[in-house]
Amino acid sequence: NAIIGSAAIAASYALWGLDGLSVSASFPAGAAIADRELKSKNFRDESIIGALFAPLSIYGINAIKHVPASLGLDTLTTTFGAYVPIMNGIYYGLDYLIKNKTFNGMGSYLKKHYSKGFKETFFLNIVASAAVGATYAMPFLDPYLFPFMAVANILYRVRLSPKKEEHS
Repeated sequence: NAIIGSAAIAASYALWGLDGLSVSASFPAGAAIADRELKSKNFRDESIIGALFAPLSIYGINAIKHVPASLGLDTLTTTFGAYVPIMNGIYYGLDYLIKNKTFNGMGSYLKKHYSKGFKETFFLNIVASAAVGATYAMPFLDPYLFPFMAVANILYRVRLSPKKEEHS
């Protein structure tokens, strides 16, 4: 399990560089913080979820940064408005699928956890949106986005964690 989890993180790094490493490693790190432990099976599952989530996160952020320019609003920055709710839903879907190995019951799992997770991450979404918007408006801030998002990814994973007794 530890080898599979490590391979998932390494593959994410090989494919997407430091951004991929940041996203994929944030899942087991956030799970360890949220659960106060990290067994090898959890490490494997969280690493796989993080590796699958990495390209969605990386390409999504890059796409969102270019929305104002595509609308002719070059001086206006954008937020994650629609992006974050979609990504939260994808996270819970991947979480359920990897941990339960089936689609059966995913709908009720999403109903149970999605709105709670959205509320838990609302403030973090605002801060992350402002950071992405700031790097679009002021490109000299770009080098600071990586360390910020590395921390934000861990915080997202911690805040999105279902409570142990609720996880099914």
